[in-house]
Amino acid sequence: MKTLIKVALTAAVGLAAFVSPAEAGFREDQCRQYPDGGVVCMDMTGRKGPLNYWEVGYDKNGTTEYFEITCTNKSLYEWSSYGNMSEAGAEAYAYRFCSL
Repeated sequence: MKTLIKVALTAAVGLAAFVSPAEAGFREDQCRQYPDGGVVCMDMTGRKGPLNYWEVGYDKNGTTEYFEITCTNKSLYEWSSYGNMSEAGAEAYAYRFCSL
């Protein structure tokens, strides 16, 4: 399933599967550089009732992932992503993102 999402998003956006958050179009003020070298960029793209819609870019040590994450309160509602992170790693990241 993730492969289909990855192919569809890559084709739709017209980007290579492995891009940094800055290359994915995030503004500098939407990004945070961490001391370990990681970069996370995020943009809340909408709200509807208890749902918050986010676009998130992750880049650390050659691992890059672009997410579309929907949270409800502090719980994950749904997510999709593309990049070179494992599916299990991407899912864990999406859960952690919503819990913060």
